[in-house]
Amino acid sequence: MKDKFVVIDARSRDLVMFTASGSVLNGGIILRKGIELGHLASMQHQVKLSGDWLLFMGQYQAKSSAGFTELVAPFAKDGVSVLGGTNFGHEVCDQNGKYMRVGDTLRLFTNPVPSTLFDISNKGEFFVRYSAQGNLNSDTSEAAYAIASKFFSMSGITALFEGQSNYVQTWVFEGLDLPLCDKLGAAGIPNEWQPGLIKKAMEKKKGVIETEVS
Repeated sequence: MKDKFVVIDARSRDLVMFTASGSVLNGGIILRKGIELGHLASMQHQVKLSGDWLLFMGQYQAKSSAGFTELVAPFAKDGVSVLGGTNFGHEVCDQNGKYMRVGDTLRLFTNPVPSTLFDISNKGEFFVRYSAQGNLNSDTSEAAYAIASKFFSMSGITALFEGQSNYVQTWVFEGLDLPLCDKLGAAGIPNEWQPGLIKKAMEKKKGVIETEVS
């Protein structure tokens, strides 16, 4: 089955890339996070993609600054949503000052994450980083984003932008097929294993519900 994902988490400017397996539930995706491959900014050269699907997960817009991430995907008509998954936890400090990790069990997210999905099973896809200007100038940054984003959009090129008020950088993705826009089930991603667990969580959902996988 085609369920091997390369995921770029664009919900923050860190832009972490990780592996995952995925399943379909109610038209959305459940991800089981695997290995973190690193930050896009640390990948200086052409990077070849391997897997079945490339998923751009979410986007970011700072509330108190101009920091952002944005995907330019000219052929993306309708997106998909990541509904939840496993291994999306974080560390918290308890009342005794000890750190513990929570949220790694199978759970639904408080809000589904709008995402864009591409088929990369042709094995010819790769991406290249275009570095930011070095002078940290807001006018240069604004011009770079305005011109490059329009150029990529008009040229049918998929590109991911990350930046701040005084700089911007982008990653250009080559060889991508049209993104998956309609019926996920027809694309060969398997339905969720143990569907009763997720269904139970959805029925009881108040905020974020975590469900243990036995």
